[in-house]
Amino acid sequence: MIEVIERSRALGEAIVNSDAFRAMQLAESEAESDPAVKTIEQSVKEMTDRLKSTPDGEERLAISSQLEALKQSLSALPAIERRDRAREGFSRLMEQVNNILQFTITGEISALSSCSGNCGGCSGCGSV
Repeated sequence: MIEVIERSRALGEAIVNSDAFRAMQLAESEAESDPAVKTIEQSVKEMTDRLKSTPDGEERLAISSQLEALKQSLSALPAIERRDRAREGFSRLMEQVNNILQFTITGEISALSSCSGNCGGCSGCGSV
């Protein structure tokens, strides 16, 4: 049991030291400190609060439309685009790690996985 825990810690440290994790942390930090992001996020929060307190009707539809436009403008900001790409990269890394663990434990690959089980042609983990 201790060996499993020690190796889990080592895996966690390897993940924290990975380029994907560091890139995600940097991109999240940059997005959090971007004034344009802060401004639009505050507007999204305020509009969401208004939407929650507005009964059904035309006003609610108008607020909902404005909220959607704000969310689209937020997602179009360069800092948010970089953050989202970095998060996707980290998610792919974690998916690869989970697929390797699943295959190692069960000998099977999830039907949802893009992994074929043949690591020779895989550009993902490369270590199995």
